[in-house]
Amino acid sequence: MADALLLRCAVYCSPGVGDVRWHAPMRPDDEVRTRVEVKEKNLSRPQSGRGRITFEARLSNKKGELLLSMHPTVLFACRTALKQTA
Repeated sequence: MADALLLRCAVYCSPGVGDVRWHAPMRPDDEVRTRVEVKEKNLSRPQSGRGRITFEARLSNKKGELLLSMHPTVLFACRTALKQTA
């Protein structure tokens, strides 16, 4: 998630991660896949130039067994705020 999304965006912070659940153990040689879906998005305040996005992240092994699920929330810069600072 960090390499594919967070390091490519203007991220302010993360107020937290909710509903973290380990469904099965991850083994040392496991090949894993991550699926991340946007569950909710909101503007903090229009003048702040920030938006809050809550994701559902799921980590599975090669067999398709669910290993981890969680709901991280991240505060991003909105596109209009980025245009104003450029």
